[in-house]
Amino acid sequence: MAAIKMVRVDYRLIHGQVITKWVKQANASQIIIINDELSKDPFMSSIYTMAAPPQIKVHVYSKEQAVQLYKENEFGSGNAFLLFRNVQDAKECLERGIVYPALNIGGIASEPGKKMIVGQVYLSKQEYGDLAEIYASGVKIDVQVLPNETRIQFSDIKM
Repeated sequence: MAAIKMVRVDYRLIHGQVITKWVKQANASQIIIINDELSKDPFMSSIYTMAAPPQIKVHVYSKEQAVQLYKENEFGSGNAFLLFRNVQDAKECLERGIVYPALNIGGIASEPGKKMIVGQVYLSKQEYGDLAEIYASGVKIDVQVLPNETRIQFSDIKM
């Protein structure tokens, strides 16, 4: 079984900050992207795969595939870095059986009706409610775009 070293919500998925800072900090040997739309798009999936260094394996799964693989063998071996594009997918996978102790919020796009939490993290009331449910289940949640920035605990966020 793989050791889940980090779970992150970042709408950009794999990009420079994830590769150069977070993957290294998590000592990850594989990145597991869980997103239904991307799992159906071989071209875009290959772009994300090519964005990672050669020693890092990238897997793109639908939520259903990810839950099944987790239940079968907890994502194989090595150190895993799970990436979600949005809070709803992270919540649904947790509810369906993917166990993770902590969730890092690193990038949620600005849209009308969302409140800026910090820099590149904006939350809607629905996303805040979903995070509250995840938090209530015992998952530690923090907001931190880069490892060298101040970490904000979910309990300190007010909507």
